[in-house]
Amino acid sequence: KPVPAREAQPGLAAVNRIGAITLAIGIIFFFKYAVDNRWIGPGTRIALGIAFGSALIFAADRLRPRNEAVFVQCLAGCGLATLYITAYAAFSWYHLIPESIAAAALVAVSAIAVALSFRYAHPAIAGLGFSSALLTPVLLGGAASVVAPYLGVIDCACLFLAARRQWMPLAAAIAAETILAAFYLSRGSHPDWFPILTLILAAIHFATPLRAIGHAFLVTGLLRVVVMETDRLTSSASRSAAESEAGSIFLALYGIAVLAWGLGRRNLLARNVGLTLIGVVIAKLYLWDVWFLDRLYRMSAFGALGMLLLTASWLYSRARVQ
Repeated sequence: KPVPAREAQPGLAAVNRIGAITLAIGIIFFFKYAVDNRWIGPGTRIALGIAFGSALIFAADRLRPRNEAVFVQCLAGCGLATLYITAYAAFSWYHLIPESIAAAALVAVSAIAVALSFRYAHPAIAGLGFSSALLTPVLLGGAASVVAPYLGVIDCACLFLAARRQWMPLAAAIAAETILAAFYLSRGSHPDWFPILTLILAAIHFATPLRAIGHAFLVTGLLRVVVMETDRLTSSASRSAAESEAGSIFLALYGIAVLAWGLGRRNLLARNVGLTLIGVVIAKLYLWDVWFLDRLYRMSAFGALGMLLLTASWLYSRARVQ
């Protein structure tokens, strides 16, 4: 008697992914053992990595017509991950190739993953490709004049693909990864490009049905500006507390503004975004600020945010939400 599909599919996916992870760990242990015993040199390791990754992708392609989607996707994902790690190892660990060739190889593997997502019709493969593309500048670094446009192109390409394929969760996930990658890469001496990039991406997303992602980009960009200005205007002794309070007040103000706009326009998304930000502020206030701010900043934070939250409550109570 065949196993019911609703039972087989989750079980198959779980066992398949655990098996892939176990295989990858086993391969890592083998390579470590071989390296410790000096069985193979760096060039042979890279060649084996390329051969193994390519073999997995080839096997996935041959098995694709058999309607074993979960198994095929996992094989392809393992193969792509192997090629990506191999390219990075050739540059960073073994110094066999220059940085420019390593960057081209990593981007090429990411592009192959995105291309294969069309063939396998699954957002997980595309997510792997876009995630690895965003990881490339984090691993290799790069000038802001190159990194900022690169991150913008990756996010816009994902947005276009997600809109065409109706893979909206993919767009949300990659947008979050774009914000994290941009924040990490802009921590140096030239952080000004982070707000510019996020504001541009916010404008692009506001022109699509994914306006919630536009709010995420806009909030993070403006929040970075607020923190940078607070950092510039305060002394080093109180900088951390001032940044925390300024960030909370900004999030509350933005949440109230979006909530008010949503109430006036009968816009459910705007109301939900506003309420979510207000909820974040409340959680931060009671889980962080009350314990880690000193007395002066704690009093001012609770006073200012209390007034803002009461304002939000008054706005919401007066509106007749349809």
